[in-house]
Amino acid sequence: MDKIREALFISSNNFKKWAVNPRIYIVLLLLIGYITMMLNCVNDFCSKSGYKITPWVFPFFIAQPYSLLMILLGLILLFCDAPFMESEQPYIIMRSGREISSAIFFAIVELLTILLLLPNLSYENDWGKVINSFAQNGASRYGVVFPFDYTIVSNFNPLQAMVIESLLCWLMGMFVGLLMFVLNLAVSRSAGVIAAAAFAVFPLFIKRNNFQLHYFSPASWTSLSVIDFTGATSFPSPLYVILGYALLIVFLITMTMLLMRRRDIDVLKTI
Repeated sequence: MDKIREALFISSNNFKKWAVNPRIYIVLLLLIGYITMMLNCVNDFCSKSGYKITPWVFPFFIAQPYSLLMILLGLILLFCDAPFMESEQPYIIMRSGREISSAIFFAIVELLTILLLLPNLSYENDWGKVINSFAQNGASRYGVVFPFDYTIVSNFNPLQAMVIESLLCWLMGMFVGLLMFVLNLAVSRSAGVIAAAAFAVFPLFIKRNNFQLHYFSPASWTSLSVIDFTGATSFPSPLYVILGYALLIVFLITMTMLLMRRRDIDVLKTI
């Protein structure tokens, strides 16, 4: 219980500092701008056709490698100061803020994919006519620039897809934050950014070159389109993905503890 209270205290302290950190506003503006640009075509279709879309766009948005890249670049910008924190934080930051920060980051992304569809939203418990049409007939046929994968519609109901996607994004966020922390601590301040950016670009590389490298691409595991929930494809299984994230996170946490015992964390001015 004491550890939980400590984590909440440190996290709340971080969020108060976010309010005066211009980098946070830059990330938010970039997210709003990119998501607005990507959803404009959906809003245009709904306005012209008179149909309303259900608020379950997030899993399809993340499944698109370009969108995933842009979202992860925003997360990297958010985390780029790890572990170069303010002076009162250095020895306990990894026990608290990163997990909560990544969860809040992706919750904001998810919320933006809903709010930026206003006033063309209609709540339904299923996927709805528009998403089903995009998935079955091809979204590009309707002028939509990112695909609505039919395998997501056929394998999940909306609630399942949103919950699973949120969990996968949270795990990815923890992995990215820990990876950057460890490499920045062990190598240099830029090492973590470079490595995390490489992981973010890798799904796009796989898509363009048609290589079956999803087993080695943790960023790809956030996409419900490349996880084999039916046992009928060569994609990684859900068990592989969860164990993969768990092992990577445990390994990085272990490395963090070892590195923090060997050296002091630099205290630098926040970017």
